[in-house]
Amino acid sequence: MSIAEVNVYDATDLPPPPATAGVWGLTVDLPLVPVSAAVQWASGRLLLWSSFSWNGFVGAGGHQTVTASYDPVTQLVSGATITNTDHDMFCEGLSLDANGRIVAAGGSSDRGTSIYDSTSDDKSLGHIYRGDNHGWLFGWKDGSVFQAGPAVAMNWYGTAGTGSQSAAGNRASDTDSMCGNAIMYDAVGGKILTVGGAPNYV
Repeated sequence: MSIAEVNVYDATDLPPPPATAGVWGLTVDLPLVPVSAAVQWASGRLLLWSSFSWNGFVGAGGHQTVTASYDPVTQLVSGATITNTDHDMFCEGLSLDANGRIVAAGGSSDRGTSIYDSTSDDKSLGHIYRGDNHGWLFGWKDGSVFQAGPAVAMNWYGTAGTGSQSAAGNRASDTDSMCGNAIMYDAVGGKILTVGGAPNYV
């Protein structure tokens, strides 16, 4: 690519987009480098977080998470450092439970699970068994959660009362699949496709 192929525009003079391509707006300044994000269904705000630091992800830490909340209606951004869960949520497994609460499992604090309820602004600590810090979690019927991996040993979790856990057997002839991925492609039938991954990061 040559420099002749690069177009530079002033932020106040964006070119009109094609009619069917949507519109990119101006950037939003955040007080952190976001690693994960989830929509708070009760408010419509976007919850974002980084790690124990607003721009640091490795090294000492592991006892807090720097977060920000963005309101697309008012365009306001607020920040908070979450310490009450004793959990560094960098590179966690992210899902929603049956009530729409945000569940962040694992991360740099690999045995922690934090649950955020946007209806009450409650950030609480849960507990989950995990083989590593990239959990493949799927909400299912009657408030249950299925952990399909990436560890080869799968689990069912219950959300009633103080919660429960029961083994679901091993994932066919697969191995531990750190950094792999999983998607539920048939939500009615509960069918999950898993791809990629390795026994460890190396």
